[in-house]
Amino acid sequence: MSSRDLAEALAAATAEPCTAYSCPCRNDCAREHLACESFLHYVTTGRSVHPLMMFKTNKNGWKAVNMLKQTHNPTRALYDRIFKPEDA
Repeated sequence: MSSRDLAEALAAATAEPCTAYSCPCRNDCAREHLACESFLHYVTTGRSVHPLMMFKTNKNGWKAVNMLKQTHNPTRALYDRIFKPEDA
């Protein structure tokens, strides 16, 4: 994902899931450079989904699973996938 893609998604988007759902991990993610699947979905689509929502990607895009995960695990790997372009 390019910086331009990220900027365009943020410009067209509603509140990020961290704010929209009052995620308790928000400060930790900002401080430790972490991200979750919900934030990745937000950056990719411009739509917020609950941080505990289960969803997967497939060849046609995102597919939500109608249930909530029991845990929420932001990771550095997802952060790097969003904020560090592959060509860098």
